[in-house]
Amino acid sequence: MTPRPSIAFAKFAAPKKGSVFVLAANDGGLGDAAKACDPAKTLERAFPVADFSGKFGGLV
Repeated sequence: MTPRPSIAFAKFAAPKKGSVFVLAANDGGLGDAAKACDPAKTLERAFPVADFSGKFGGLV
């Protein structure tokens, strides 16, 4: 039999380096946690350039 997976939860902390995966609302808005991962507001500038609306299946 396959062993049960181990799941742990921790308080959110924005990564210091590397890549991050964030979710956006249908209007392309970001939540507080996603905004914390992007202090330079790069995504705010990239969304309009990429015609990103936050709809299902969209990506930047």
